Amino acid sequence: MPFGPYKDFADCKRKNQGKVEDVDAYCGWLKHKIEGQDPVFMQFIGQPELWLGLYRLEFLATNLLGLKLIDKEKAEAALAGKDVWKKDPDAVILDDHRWMHMWEKTVSRGNELFISKQQLKKLHDMVVAEMAERRLDSGINHKTPINVSILELGGDLEKFLQERKSFLVDPAFINLIGSSVLGKENADLDLMVHSTRNEDYRGKLLETMPEGLKETVDFVWDGGDPNGPYIPAYELWAVPVKNPMPMEPRYNISPMAPIKPAQPTHAIDDPRDLLEDGYYVTKMGGLRAMVHRKETQVIAFGEDLEEIDLPDSLIEAALDLEEPKTFIMDGYLTKKEGGYVYYMLDLIWWRESEHISQTAQERHHFMNKIQTSESIQLAPSLYFNNRRDAIDFLRGEEGPCLLIPNSSGYPVTGNADWYLYNRDKELKLAEGADAKIRELVDSGKWENLSADERFSLMTKRKQIEPLYPFAQMKTTKKGYSEREVFGLESVEDLA
Repeated sequence: MPFGPYKDFADCKRKNQGKVEDVDAYCGWLKHKIEGQDPVFMQFIGQPELWLGLYRLEFLATNLLGLKLIDKEKAEAALAGKDVWKKDPDAVILDDHRWMHMWEKTVSRGNELFISKQQLKKLHDMVVAEMAERRLDSGINHKTPINVSILELGGDLEKFLQERKSFLVDPAFINLIGSSVLGKENADLDLMVHSTRNEDYRGKLLETMPEGLKETVDFVWDGGDPNGPYIPAYELWAVPVKNPMPMEPRYNISPMAPIKPAQPTHAIDDPRDLLEDGYYVTKMGGLRAMVHRKETQVIAFGEDLEEIDLPDSLIEAALDLEEPKTFIMDGYLTKKEGGYVYYMLDLIWWRESEHISQTAQERHHFMNKIQTSESIQLAPSLYFNNRRDAIDFLRGEEGPCLLIPNSSGYPVTGNADWYLYNRDKELKLAEGADAKIRELVDSGKWENLSADERFSLMTKRKQIEPLYPFAQMKTTKKGYSEREVFGLESVEDLA
């Protein structure tokens, strides 16, 4: 009877003659493993080059050292409540724990296992408890739990998928409306789609039409009802997908892979340059770093995408986070009271999802869920719901301040639509520009400035008259920019 790549027992002996001292024992062991679907062995069913090594390892453990490694029978006995590890030495406990995580990988790849995910998690917790009772490091400071996937087929989800029915979403998804008139040549064929503009709908519908009609069709996109006579043309149905399986979206970033920290592309010294939006305002200071965690691994990258050596206290704090166990943080590292603190500015990966396309407000919602500690804290920041409030706050600030608009995403290029505010030390906003304008005019330097420079100063004036700087320009030929004359429709009086 065939097993694995062999036609029968004799075929196994013939092909392995000379490779192992007792070929009968090896082929008998191999046949038993394959036909019995041994969970440990089935990890390597696709790697026959490793089978001989597994045989020798098990032979050494069982026959020479007297150790019984975990197998299906031992696992089922443990789940049934039997104390299967009571007499096992520490080496066996540690090895069984290692096999638990190998079984976890088997399940995560979609392969079948003799126990469910929930049973595997329970079995893993039992091994960890045994290690903790023996005061083994892996039990006391255990950081690699078995995680049951958030999305898995089974239970109510499987029942739902099996009992799905088609249903009607919109009885008049596409209507014929407009100017199609009987007997009129070259009349347009207007199709009103009950949807916002969707090029996929448009392209797929045109593919179904005869060539002669494609050029005459015009699309009208409107979620409401027609305003005149119409003919219902298409019904929108929700049709069950065949063979549904969990799928992953296409990601632009991934944990443990370096990504440039977002940098502001707008440098301003006048807060009135802000556009209308809500703003997170943060005073930054320290070493910018992107901190990645993926289960038990932690790594950080700097602005040059090179790896940064994190303090042990920060690594431990990142690993101690119960939720999420996988993330990418953006922030900066500072020294505080003899220790190090990492201040979070942004969070662009949470669990198994990428958040770069979400708004800053949505990303902050998840960031606020992270349990802070002495080593990991939220960056001190203020949120202003509108531009006016942000401007009022910045009037009394020197900077530098990072301003993240509420609606902004997190670009993977590193060039973010953020602002860096830093007050011009030569021009205090609270004092205005009056004194500087008078000084430039009286010294004759005003005319040597560019129109943009003069305009910038005039926007910051407090009491000075709009026409004051132009008095000396009446007889010059250097000219002026019309926008420099604030609120005037004509500048004839200046000539």
